Amino acid sequence: MAKSEADSAELVPASEFRAHLFAHLGAAAAGHIVRIHYKGAQYQLAAVKPEGKLERFYTSGPPEPVIDPADELFSDDPALKEEREKKWIEKWNRRLKRK
Repeated sequence: MAKSEADSAELVPASEFRAHLFAHLGAAAAGHIVRIHYKGAQYQLAAVKPEGKLERFYTSGPPEPVIDPADELFSDDPALKEEREKKWIEKWNRRLKRK
């Protein structure tokens, strides 16, 4: 933002901003900067350029891993597979027992 652009921004009291909210939002959407004065502080209202979905996807950073390679669930160890299958069979046999 250029310094001359910041100087040309309109300073609006909060009560006037509330009274003419949509007019000020329209001015911000048109590219003007609206400064709001409220309780001794100044706030700036400016439109933000919307991003596309692809732009957000590529600028969000590297993707997180979906599957942890160290997870035992995906291990190819035959002893671990046999132990898991044994537990699974015991669990289902308990569920299938009639009371």
